[in-house]
Amino acid sequence: MNSNVLPEWQHWRINTVMQVTALARSTIWKMVKEGRFPAPKKLSQRVTAWNAADVRAWLEGKAEGTTHGA
Repeated sequence: MNSNVLPEWQHWRINTVMQVTALARSTIWKMVKEGRFPAPKKLSQRVTAWNAADVRAWLEGKAEGTTHGA
């Protein structure tokens, strides 16, 4: 997905993260655990979301050949 058309929300839920990264849910959680993907924030007892700026930075780093936490 082109970063110029990514959603402008401040926080992204898992379905949005999956869509913009083209990663599966289990892959995202595995990469978070391994420190290779930004960790989500707990917004409430039942809501977990990623900071959109963190995911955008990860995507830009991936495009440049680097990864988060590497």
